[in-house]
Amino acid sequence: MAATIVLMKCTGSSAATENDVTSIGVRLTSVDDHSTAPASAPITIPTSGTAYSYETWLRFKCTVAPDNQCTNFKVWSLGNEIQSGAAKITINSDAVSAGVTPVNTVSSAGTRTDFVLRTSGTKIAVAGTLTSVNNETDYVVLQLNVYSSATQGNVTQSSEFNFSYDEN
Repeated sequence: MAATIVLMKCTGSSAATENDVTSIGVRLTSVDDHSTAPASAPITIPTSGTAYSYETWLRFKCTVAPDNQCTNFKVWSLGNEIQSGAAKITINSDAVSAGVTPVNTVSSAGTRTDFVLRTSGTKIAVAGTLTSVNNETDYVVLQLNVYSSATQGNVTQSSEFNFSYDEN
């Protein structure tokens, strides 16, 4: 039987509260929850320096077991994500195996890299071998950085979070 793998956003203390965001998408906001719309929780442009969204802790979870296993999890961007002198999205480029409480200061989760640079040719591996229901991978941690050079107005550009895995 084919596996069902969902994308979970992990919030709260130790990133322990998990919610399936496969259908609603990933939201980078000024609150640590899974469903508040960005327009309701915007990142305020700082007068100097950088303002940060809460870290968005993501992991993959098996809700229908595969015949054998799901492995080789990868994530990447299309290369057209927010990336300018005004804002950027960062992501960890290495394994983050233990959840911590998300912060809205500069992220120290894993080695940070610009998400826009991680395209189909430079995918990020996410550790995990899922063989049964409720198995989960390690974490992927995204964060929006907004610089004082940003201008007022809603950012209408959306970013695409791509992922793949092998079921065998």
